[in-house]
Amino acid sequence: MPRAGSNVLRITSLVSSMSGILLLSLSYLSAITGLCLRSPSLAQVPPLSLLGGYGLCSYLHVELLPLALVSVGVLHAIASVELLTARFASAPRGYRLLVELFRLTTWLLAGHLLALTVVAYTL
Repeated sequence: MPRAGSNVLRITSLVSSMSGILLLSLSYLSAITGLCLRSPSLAQVPPLSLLGGYGLCSYLHVELLPLALVSVGVLHAIASVELLTARFASAPRGYRLLVELFRLTTWLLAGHLLALTVVAYTL
């Protein structure tokens, strides 16, 4: 667990912030391409037509974005939970126990989600 004020904590904070911004952008793109899939006629509307039509919307939404969203989401979740753990390092024992339980759950779910994603993309 990184100590408060250490370089590891600064890097973790930077990773959390940058991955959050990237996650927001990818989520927006996922919503836009999902709209293209839902209504193919929207692919000709000026903002959505920049995506190159229904074929590219479909490829982005089904093939590329899920992998990117899972990867960046897991990175963001882990960086954020590590920051939370460092913040509660000097908290009372009950709080620390809850944060450590949350940290363990986050790591387990992140590993499971990454494993499922790898399996889904290799089949």
